[in-house]
Amino acid sequence: MILTYLKQKGISLPPVESADGITVQDMINRMRGFLKRLYESHCDIVDFASDFMELLLEYPKSMCDYNMGDTLQLIATIIYFEGQPSPEDYEQYEKKAKEMKQDYGSLFKESYLPDRPEADFSYEHLSVMFNRSKATIHEAIRKKETQAKQLVAEARLRQKAKGMALDQLVDEEKEKLKFEQNNQENSQTNEQTAP
Repeated sequence: MILTYLKQKGISLPPVESADGITVQDMINRMRGFLKRLYESHCDIVDFASDFMELLLEYPKSMCDYNMGDTLQLIATIIYFEGQPSPEDYEQYEKKAKEMKQDYGSLFKESYLPDRPEADFSYEHLSVMFNRSKATIHEAIRKKETQAKQLVAEARLRQKAKGMALDQLVDEEKEKLKFEQNNQENSQTNEQTAP
């Protein structure tokens, strides 16, 4: 459930829409179109079905509109960029590859390497999830790239700050426990040496 995941990561998403003005036939037509595109793409049905349904429930008007509006363009672009490997992921991969080449020398084979970091969602995946063409997804990502990258970067910074704050809190608690333990040892030593 991609929207739930994005919310847990702290990424700001557009407000949830109401279903006012959407007919049952509109929803059924969207679902039929999604299933047709899903079967043609050979993507994993379980993952995409839950993501599509979550999008349909949270953004029914946008999902049922013929054209891909700003709301869905932004969400698709956020999903695309949140799923991209970070530069650190590539650096770790390259470092590991270099170490393995040095360790194995002439015995090294490319098959020994771990999988290269890849994006979680391709244009094809997003076209299935949003029930739109790959060209429409490509245009949406081009149009909303700056805004989506900013939202993803802000969420990552908040996550990193929370992690640093938690680490600092853990260190402070460790210091406090050490201090209390030293005080207990000192008081026990003083009691034993007292006349």
